[in-house]
Amino acid sequence: MNKIRFTLSATAALALGAALALGAPLGASAHVGFDEDTAAAGTTPLLTLRVPNESATTTTTSVTIALPTDTPLVNVRLVPIPGWAAEVVVSTLPEPIKIGETTITEAPSSIVWTATGTGLGEGELGLFTFTAGPVPEVGKLELPVDQQSSDGSVVAWEGEEVPTLYVNETPAGDDHGGAAPGVETAGTPAPTGPDGTAIAGLVTGAAGLFLGATALALVLIRRRTVA
Repeated sequence: MNKIRFTLSATAALALGAALALGAPLGASAHVGFDEDTAAAGTTPLLTLRVPNESATTTTTSVTIALPTDTPLVNVRLVPIPGWAAEVVVSTLPEPIKIGETTITEAPSSIVWTATGTGLGEGELGLFTFTAGPVPEVGKLELPVDQQSSDGSVVAWEGEEVPTLYVNETPAGDDHGGAAPGVETAGTPAPTGPDGTAIAGLVTGAAGLFLGATALALVLIRRRTVA
């Protein structure tokens, strides 16, 4: 193998390793979730819901987040988002609930954001910000999200993929890892690191970087030998 071909191989290996190392955490984060997923009981935190659009053929035109009615968040305020109209839906509670000295019979049950234009296109990420509280004294709050596309289809982020706000429980890494809703995976899920990044992807990326670095080192040794 001549110097030019060897150098090209080393460069390709470095590029592949970098792509694999960077691609793993990006792929693992492509789910609906909160920027900050912890909150203290009694507070009214500012929450930002991340919603990626991963379709190459449709846009995200509507996002709906369900709020708990058994432990309601009675104070909800929206941050205006250019290109989106928002509505807080208030519903009658299944049973009256006493908060402090006040008994309430209705509370916000969902927030609906509707695109006033084309919505989120391919590769775009929507940030939907609001405040909600006071946060109840619970372990965690699971807040299902429906993501509707321009073709009328809806992805329901619930179950293992539900966006979660942790209150008294400690977050178990990234609770949005794994396959997207409705996508079946064969075998045992790939192990993840503390931040939810796929370990296999990081190992593969590291191997690629090591291969590229080794190849470049050999090129330098060959050059010194020839000289």
